[in-house]
Amino acid sequence: MDHRWDLNHDMLDHEFSHGRRAGIAIINLVFIYGNTLIELGANVIPFGADFMALFPRWLNIRRGMWMCYILGVCICPWQILATATGFLKFLNGYSIFLGSFLGMALTDYLVVRKGNIFVKDLYQAGGRYWYFHGVSWRAVVTWIISVSFMVCSSSHFCKSCNC
Repeated sequence: MDHRWDLNHDMLDHEFSHGRRAGIAIINLVFIYGNTLIELGANVIPFGADFMALFPRWLNIRRGMWMCYILGVCICPWQILATATGFLKFLNGYSIFLGSFLGMALTDYLVVRKGNIFVKDLYQAGGRYWYFHGVSWRAVVTWIISVSFMVCSSSHFCKSCNC
């Protein structure tokens, strides 16, 4: 993604003319259009549906999709791929948070529930999967403890203090 901007810059450095600038503008509009179509199917529609479910009074799918576009520009995700070390740091952080969640979910499914899912209880208030205000506080505490352990074991501070 970054190389496209470098190429545009190099093209304008070589010859700065009206035709060259118009060509670069057209090429970039095609790139924007292509990225918009890709993002629409892969990320924006599910994000819009999820945010609509979280805030149905204020959002519909279309507004949620616009929020995804705005957040996608504001967080500058292309900076993640700018350097190899930045990308590896992102993957490390990503695995710390989602790895703990996956371990907790697999332990619950395979060890605690022994691979059994009771579908009827998924849709019943007061069933096996009913939690206080919709939140399993045991799962939240377990996730926080496992993430804090992973953050502590991967940080330089804890390696220097031997905790």
